[in-house]
Parts: sequence; C-alpha cells; structure tokens
Amino acid sequence: MATLSIGKLSSLVGLLISVNLYNYVEAKEPLFCLSCSSVISPRHCHNIRKCEEGQVCYTEKYTNYNGEILYNTGCHSPSFCNLTNVVGSPLEASSNNRIEQCVECCHGNACNSHGCNSTAYPSVRGPLCFSCQQTTDPSLCRTARVCNEDEVCHIHEVHEFGERFYSSSCLQRQICDAYRPGSAFGRKRYVHACSSCCGTDLCNSNCKLPVDCSDIYQNGQHQTGVYSIYPYKDPNRPVRVKCEGAVLGGGWTVIQSRARDNPRVDFNTTWQAYKDGFGNINGNHWLGNDLIHLLTTSNNYSLYIKMKATDGNTYWAEYDSFSISNEADGYRLHLGHISRTYSSNVPVNFGSDEFRDHSIVNQTFYTFDHDNAVKCSAQCGSGWWYRSCTTTNLNAPFNEIHRDSVWYNVISSGKFLQFSEMLVKRSV
Repeated sequence: MATLSIGKLSSLVGLLISVNLYNYVEAKEPLFCLSCSSVISPRHCHNIRKCEEGQVCYTEKYTNYNGEILYNTGCHSPSFCNLTNVVGSPLEASSNNRIEQCVECCHGNACNSHGCNSTAYPSVRGPLCFSCQQTTDPSLCRTARVCNEDEVCHIHEVHEFGERFYSSSCLQRQICDAYRPGSAFGRKRYVHACSSCCGTDLCNSNCKLPVDCSDIYQNGQHQTGVYSIYPYKDPNRPVRVKCEGAVLGGGWTVIQSRARDNPRVDFNTTWQAYKDGFGNINGNHWLGNDLIHLLTTSNNYSLYIKMKATDGNTYWAEYDSFSISNEADGYRLHLGHISRTYSSNVPVNFGSDEFRDHSIVNQTFYTFDHDNAVKCSAQCGSGWWYRSCTTTNLNAPFNEIHRDSVWYNVISSGKFLQFSEMLVKRSV
C-alpha cells in the first residue's frame, strides 16, 4: 500500500477540506436517507436507509486514486458532522493538484440528494417514491426512484395463492384508480386488497385502506366523484360515497344530497331506511345513520352545508364539529359552533345558527314510524332531528309549504329549495 512521506505531506498545500452542516437540527424521529457508496452524484443513489434514532443524513465528497470525484451517502451520528479533519486519497500531490473533500449533514427525508454542492434533482419532476416489486412488509422497502412529472407514488397490497405481499413504485396519475381495493383477476387468485396513491416524497411507505374522503384526497385523488372508502377497515366491505374535492381544501364526504332536477327519492321513509341509507349515490341520497355514526365518532369531524334556493341564491354554512350517536341513543345530534357562513360565495352573516337556535342540537332522530310524541316527522314529511315541528329541516319535501322551514330566514320551505347537500370532513 502506498504511503506518503513527510515531504509529500508538506506539499499538499492545496488540500481543501470543507465540513458543513446545513438545515441540521437534533434528530428526534427516525428518518430515511439516501445510502450509497462511490456514486458519481448523490441524486443517482437509489438505495434508501432508515436511520436509527438520533442519526442524520450525510453526504461525503471525495476524490479517488484515479482523480475521480465520488460521493458516499447514508445515515450517521451528528458527531460525524463535526469533523475537523478528513483523510484524503493518497494522490501524488503537485502544485496543480487539489484534493477537494466535503462532509455535509441534514435532517429530512432524502435531504442528502444534493449535498456538497452536487446537482440536485430536476426542478420539474414527480415525487421520490419507494420502489419494490414485492415485500412482505412495505416498511422494509429500501430502494427508491424519482417519478416522472405525470406520475405519483403508488403502493398496493396483493393477495395471491393465499399469500400477501406489497408492491410499490411510480404510477401515472390517471391509472391510479385502476388499482381500487377489491379488484380481482383470474377467479380472484390475485386481489388488490389495499391501494394508495400519493404525491409527496416517500409517501408510499405503507398501505392503508381509505376510511373517508379525506384519505382519498390525501392519496392524490382530488376530483369530485364517487369513490370506495373502508370505514369498517375490511377490504371486503367497501362503501361507495361521493367525495367533494373542490371546496374548502377538498376531502369532504357527502352524507346527504338532494336536488330538485334529479330523479326523485322519497325522504319521508322508514327508520330502517335512514339507518341503512337510501337513494342513488350519484344523485339524491342519505348515506345512512349507522355509517354517519361510525365515521363521525371515529375522529373529529366538521360539517359543511350547501343550499341553493329556486331564485338562484346559494348559501353555505360550516360547523366546527359534528357527530351523531348510535342507534341505541337515537342517533342523537352533537354539533359544535357555526364557524362561517357564505351567500353566493361571499362570506356573510345570512342568518343565525338555525340548528342551535331551534334547539335541535342534542335531539334524537325521528321518522314517521319512529316518531316523537307530537308526531313531527309525520307532520313535516321527512326523517330529521326534531324538538318541535317548526325546526330547520334540510330533508323538507319539495313543492310543499308545511310547518318546517329548510333554513329559517333563508329558505322558508321545501317549495323554495333547489338543492341541498351535507358534507363531513375529518378535522386536522
């Protein structure tokens, strides 16, 4: 092995050693770092390593025996970032030679992709995604690739021949929905039990069933439409719901929808129908009190109400929390405070809190065959939360003037209602 004499060491006057620390804070949670040896650029590293607690990502730049500049990347303790001396390659030194060396550390997933002034990923690109064809545990995937601009990260769980494994990589946005959970091929020998698309770096490290439209939206599916959710957390029990992706950040699950110009659905129906849900998910429907209870008690949810009158005016109201109890408690309404109201897209105070002002908060649900003492549901023609028979009622029948207003001071009866929709969203 070649050694350097004292004279040769003294001639290394051009030696430049730089040790940098960028965007580094003490690591508190494990993170993922690019981890390769002797690559021509950190961004060409396709191996990912999960660091131990307290470690950070590092990039080391060095010159090899042939004078080629190469990089090492990986995880290391923060003490490595505080080096004041780096042993260089034993090159013959001359007045025209300089050995450039660098160590940089950072804290953030794959943040060492451009350390030591190396070329970063292209500014226009898709996300960096885990990419493994088959793993028994998705968290064990240790390779990654940068997607094209029209791609997102994807992961799906596959059941084949009685075995379960996971596959992850990049996938074009428009075909993500082709991997819906439950889709089967060849007499169900090959089933996608879980599928997820997402659009941020290293977001596809696990595969979970979407429990509501918030998960659908976070998985990169932002268009308003009908999707499958899995509130029962069972791949064999999908529920089709309408997801609203265009209002207030997207991710809203529709629990009630009524439009005068859609095929009629009778909202003056039985307790069992309201319990199970009824109607056409693409049109007029009630999602079902059992499912609304399951969703809104599994986490914190807010409520968003949209209304349109026959004169063309539109109204919106948002409540900061919403849930209903179980059937044994009569699907009792629990509602927070109204947080904002809109009229024709302009924030206005178009009226007071009709739910609370008419004292239907904490009231149970009623239908004509499961009514209160004064028979409000039978009188008002729909299932709803009633205290008296003069309350606000978004299920009020069309083309009838009766004792129930849709939203007091705004839409006085179902005769003047063109459209209504109730939506819930999991709070952050």
